[in-house]
Amino acid sequence: MEEHRCRGQGRVVVVCVAFMLVVSGLFIYLPAKGEAGGSATVSSAGSQEKTIAGEYIVMFHAKSRITSSTGETRRALAALMLELQGEYLASRYGFAVVRSYDAIAETTGKGMFHVRSDLAARDRNMEEKLLSLLGQDLLIESVAPNREQRLISTP
Repeated sequence: MEEHRCRGQGRVVVVCVAFMLVVSGLFIYLPAKGEAGGSATVSSAGSQEKTIAGEYIVMFHAKSRITSSTGETRRALAALMLELQGEYLASRYGFAVVRSYDAIAETTGKGMFHVRSDLAARDRNMEEKLLSLLGQDLLIESVAPNREQRLISTP
């Protein structure tokens, strides 16, 4: 009988990962174009997803100054950018920055933040208004409500 191994070679790794996903019962469902439900959902046996009230994931447009830099200069520019963008979100929208993603900032030049608004967490109308305002902000590339996903449910 022939022995098969995943050795880290391009196609072989992809095939092995795909095989493990099928065997484990984890399937990713992406709706087709005309199908209801505009967002992709991850599903598996017993998966759950919920939106966390008042929390958003915000991404700013890329800064070419960061992507054209290297080494310590790149790290310093990314850190400064994240600090300024975090202050912008706090002063303009009243957000508390839960987390910023420095690795994403350093590699892509884009500031990415997990933010929270206590006011929006209590008031659904304010939550929708903030989401709309963030979507219209020219400095922001994208915004999405923060979603909690659990791939494995416990009884």
